[in-house]
Amino acid sequence: MEKGNVSIKKIYRSVFGEPLFQKGFVIDKKYGWFMKVVGEDILQFFRLVNDQADMKGKKAFYVQMGIVSLYIKSLDKDELIRNAKRTNVFNQDQNAKDHFRFEYNPIDDDDVLQQMRIALGEAEAFFFPLVDKITNLDAYIEYCKVFKIEALRYASVFQNDALSLVVAKNHDDFKKVFQNKLDADKERYLQSEAYERLRFCIIDAIAGERDKVYADKELYSAALEEATRRKEANLEMLGEMEVIS
Repeated sequence: MEKGNVSIKKIYRSVFGEPLFQKGFVIDKKYGWFMKVVGEDILQFFRLVNDQADMKGKKAFYVQMGIVSLYIKSLDKDELIRNAKRTNVFNQDQNAKDHFRFEYNPIDDDDVLQQMRIALGEAEAFFFPLVDKITNLDAYIEYCKVFKIEALRYASVFQNDALSLVVAKNHDDFKKVFQNKLDADKERYLQSEAYERLRFCIIDAIAGERDKVYADKELYSAALEEATRRKEANLEMLGEMEVIS
């Protein structure tokens, strides 16, 4: 391979393309991401993200996997990235982030290719099993509990990806999620302020907000109508992006 003549985007598509195409992904016509609609409610995507390198003279990248429901507000780029922000294993802590971030010599295409192949190996180990598993709303909600719990907040005002709870008729009390968070950092949550904040963010902002919808017939009807509207609009957009036909 000639030195420095091939763009990282082209190398990314070459390396990731074959395995993702085999899984049914296509390259959308708006953002140039790998995208796939799964079942009736789920959108999955992969995108290349340029990052800042630590070493002088090098550049860096990572590959983001995103999973969202079709009940998010829109498929605008910022909305997709925001709702998928914590669907990446490398976003959970700094050490994990380093594990999925790759530095390369921008004038050496062989180095770029080598790093991209390593990235694919990491994706196959960590991301692809999730892609295969998250095929419906129930699985998606379980996924959110681990990777992006904040996406399920504020169902009563139709924020984030919380309408997925209503559509799925979810009735989880989220106490196990709350307890798992407590157990993961016991010293921090010994402080009453931190404890109450965590309780609000999980029990109140998720289960409590969702239950407000169930308890109010008009609000419940409005939530389902909004969910239907969003799904129809998002599917229409996906058609325009040639992700679906």
